[in-house]
Amino acid sequence: MKKNAILFFLLFSTYLMQAQTYTSYKKETSANKEVRTSMLDQLRNKMYTEYNLETTFVVKTFKSDGNYAWLMVDVANSNGKPIKLNDPAADCCHAEALYKRRDDIWVLVEHAAFSTDVWWETLATKYIIMSELFNTE
Repeated sequence: MKKNAILFFLLFSTYLMQAQTYTSYKKETSANKEVRTSMLDQLRNKMYTEYNLETTFVVKTFKSDGNYAWLMVDVANSNGKPIKLNDPAADCCHAEALYKRRDDIWVLVEHAAFSTDVWWETLATKYIIMSELFNTE
């Protein structure tokens, strides 16, 4: 019984240490350029599809726990013109996205743009993610 308790404690401690280690993608580096660009392009494609906007992003938060990655950006029109939205209730100009790593490929699983609420509040429970991932850097 004592061995089982020690083994459980060691496994749980290892899990906690891994769950609290985050990799930042906020700044582009030679090591993360390809992955970071791919992830940003996925959101950029959604912005084009949903809002007919060609966008550039100012990254506010972009970090990963190894299995999930959380992104918060300010959104700008790539042509430099102000973004004009049809919805007067929309909160311009920001977007957020959650990615999941599947077979070493990051896949966009949730996203929202111009939201007026904290839509991601339930994602930690839905995907069983440590809520610290959603804290700003």
